[in-house]
Amino acid sequence: MNVLIWGIAALAALVSEALTRVRVALCLLLAALLCVPVSLLTENIAIEIAVFVISSCLFLCLRFVLMRPKRMKADKGVDEEKIVGSRCRVTETVDNAAGSGLAKCHGIDFAARALDDNEVFEVGATVTVVAVEGVRLVCKR
Repeated sequence: MNVLIWGIAALAALVSEALTRVRVALCLLLAALLCVPVSLLTENIAIEIAVFVISSCLFLCLRFVLMRPKRMKADKGVDEEKIVGSRCRVTETVDNAAGSGLAKCHGIDFAARALDDNEVFEVGATVTVVAVEGVRLVCKR
């Protein structure tokens, strides 16, 4: 009978995970699935609940430990002071007249424009950043 309860709990966690995509319900799903074989081995609901609570806590801790590096990488930005004076590679033709241009600087693609309006930088060219205007790099050869 307890197997049915853990199956329903796992199904509820699965539906919750599908609807929210927060990745917390996934930990509860795994804990509920872990309780299914435990309930087959024992009829003591207290042991099953203890296994569920302990495994849920462990899965949640593991989830936060594994997801932390992604959050930290996403928070890191590149300072304007580091960018100005840097050498960058053009990844999309920089043409002020056409209003186009991308350059990769410090591993990030930025919108770019030429310092001289008559200058065009082809893909693969190496340019130097002389200023940053908002999110756009101002470049010269």
